[in-house]
Amino acid sequence: MLRKLFEALPALALATLTLVGVGTPGTANGQSFIPIAPLAGGATSSALALSPDGLTVAGQSLDGNNTATPFTWTGVGPAVAFTATGNTTNILPTGVNNSKLVVGNCQLVVTQLPFTYDGANFTTLPLHGTDQSARATGVSDAGYVVANGTGTNVTIQTGYVYALVNGTYVEQVLGGLGAVAGIDNDNSHLFPYLNTTSKLASIYDSDTGNSVNAPTLTGNFTYAEVDAISPNGDFVVGAATSNATAGVTLRQGFLFDNTQSTVALLSPLKPTDVYMSCRAVSDGFGRDQPIAGGSSGTASTFTKESAVIFDTALNATFDLRQLLVNLYSLDLTGWTLNEVHGISEDGLTIIGDGNLNGVRTGFIAKLNFLPENAGNLTIVAQPGNQTVNPNANVTFSVVAVPGMGNSNLTYQWFMNGNTTPIANQTASTLVLTGVQPMTATFSANVSVTNGNGTVVATQPSNVATLKVSGTAPTISPNTTLTLKTNAKLSLTAHAANSTTGYQWSLNGTAITGATNATYVVTKVTSANAGNYTVTAIGASFGNVTSLPEVVAVLNKPSITKQPS
Repeated sequence: MLRKLFEALPALALATLTLVGVGTPGTANGQSFIPIAPLAGGATSSALALSPDGLTVAGQSLDGNNTATPFTWTGVGPAVAFTATGNTTNILPTGVNNSKLVVGNCQLVVTQLPFTYDGANFTTLPLHGTDQSARATGVSDAGYVVANGTGTNVTIQTGYVYALVNGTYVEQVLGGLGAVAGIDNDNSHLFPYLNTTSKLASIYDSDTGNSVNAPTLTGNFTYAEVDAISPNGDFVVGAATSNATAGVTLRQGFLFDNTQSTVALLSPLKPTDVYMSCRAVSDGFGRDQPIAGGSSGTASTFTKESAVIFDTALNATFDLRQLLVNLYSLDLTGWTLNEVHGISEDGLTIIGDGNLNGVRTGFIAKLNFLPENAGNLTIVAQPGNQTVNPNANVTFSVVAVPGMGNSNLTYQWFMNGNTTPIANQTASTLVLTGVQPMTATFSANVSVTNGNGTVVATQPSNVATLKVSGTAPTISPNTTLTLKTNAKLSLTAHAANSTTGYQWSLNGTAITGATNATYVVTKVTSANAGNYTVTAIGASFGNVTSLPEVVAVLNKPSITKQPS
């Protein structure tokens, strides 16, 4: 019933986000995007954890001295700070359940301890055995708290579980399983961990004592971290690492489906991204449609990342800001979104961090429907204008939502403003390799069509332009020669960029010895006809080739009958 209700929602109207002060909500037909204001005296805020029901946020507020104060926030009134007991400092929330119980880690002198906070009482949890420190990574509604303990060897972590017994948290299960990422929200008592032996993502069932390992990813990937588990325990996400490319460490988010025993890499936001992760996962509207939240960028640096959503029903990766603006009609003027830290069980509430007019600010987005249930075909990311150096590889891309009742999307790229189809370019990306300076600016756009549904629609994208820096060498003059005359072929190259030499070609074949700025033929034959190009060698950005110059060689006319 809930899904049918969302599918029946009318088209969204444009919303305006009016920021009277940080924390003022903006809405569009029930959708909202709300900045989370820092505490009084604070400079920035960060939203770090979200309850499965999407109603409670836990995070931190930092003042001008970079001192962090933890808070909880329910969307009603300002955020509420909480403090530790005794000498405990550096409180970092990592999880919150539907009962508003917050867990995380804190500092007691030099010892890191897990904690719980129930809205009134702040409690540190005991360390296991000889552990030197520990941190809580998740909490379920049943009261279980998952923690990672660390011994004297900090590279070895032990995962274990606390349960509340007669008002006291008691260690119940010792997993000995490595880094634990969280716990499911129901009573099945499942939590994900990184198997320290196999380096595979795994799920541990404390009721049976059994573990399930994710199958090996295709390619040269190992699992570097496990980050989250969905509330029903069916899905695990994290980041896998590969050193397949020399000098480049590739990190890519993955999704492990515990119900099907399958694991898949999630697509990066841009084909050139070498760093990405996935830090949250929901159950979506069904176990075959989880909505995975995450971040993607070119480095593991906050300002270089873009907040993204991975929608497995559409098999698409969306830039969260573009999605909220173009699909959900929210005005995010002044915002960049950098990280997703949490997503609700139904996938309709998302929290994370961004920059509002240059200030780091947490946010909460509340939505009415998932992307695959959008009413109409919508382009949520347009191809953008680009300016590159010669010989660069260029990728234009478009991202679209097919619309309710549709699934497949087809594409056709055009040159010159939707007028000339580009042969064999029918994917969501247009890749140009080794681009050269051109006499006119190249422009391209793509026509997107949905299919397999109740309504078939076509929508053209914006026209994107490509400018290549510098100027290609030119050839002068335009030449037409005649046989059986004393004609001389003389072509001169004019290079706009620095060059160390030239290479002349005829019909695509290099002419032996023709390596000067001028190419001269003193005795023209029919073999000299054709398309001449000249390549400037060692130019500023590599070799640059001219447009072809056509040389025609004509026979001298002869008189076959004189006038009488």
